[in-house]
Amino acid sequence: MVCEDETTPASEEMLEWAIEGSELHVPALWTWEILNVVAVTVKRGRITGDRAREFLAQLATLNFRIASPPLPKVSKSWADSPTGRHPPARPTSP
Repeated sequence: MVCEDETTPASEEMLEWAIEGSELHVPALWTWEILNVVAVTVKRGRITGDRAREFLAQLATLNFRIASPPLPKVSKSWADSPTGRHPPARPTSP
């Protein structure tokens, strides 16, 4: 754990599952969220940079399955526009 004072029985149990090799499914943004949490924790002085590197190295040994992000639904008019914007409305003739 990054900060031992924030562990719970549930987080300890999940860590044990992970250490035993269980596959942990996480969302696509998980990597960025973890890096942000670690960076903020170091910035606030709760852990050292060395401890952050150690924690990230420990995470790298676990069996995570990171979900692919869903593709956004894009309208045909947006996709066909060279600027990526909706084309301007065409004036109607009188």
